[in-house]
Amino acid sequence: MCDNEYTRKVLAATFSEPIYKSGELVQGRKNAPKEIRNKCCTIVEPNDRPVIHAAQGAKTYLVLPIGQSKPVKCEERHLKKFRENT
Repeated sequence: MCDNEYTRKVLAATFSEPIYKSGELVQGRKNAPKEIRNKCCTIVEPNDRPVIHAAQGAKTYLVLPIGQSKPVKCEERHLKKFRENT
């Protein structure tokens, strides 16, 4: 099982450092779940559940959209740094 290329990718994503830290502001990408798509969110908890996909950016996060009370689970590939529109 360890020689499987997909298993190696999942293990690499599991043991890598999260890009976003707890409390950091992020924005949902266009391919994100509809609850966070193009919305400003704050990271509640990085690595909130195990990695299950072999895709790049598969690390999981629990994010809270600004103005809502229910957190949403998403993957790192669905997030980007928040940039204020000026």
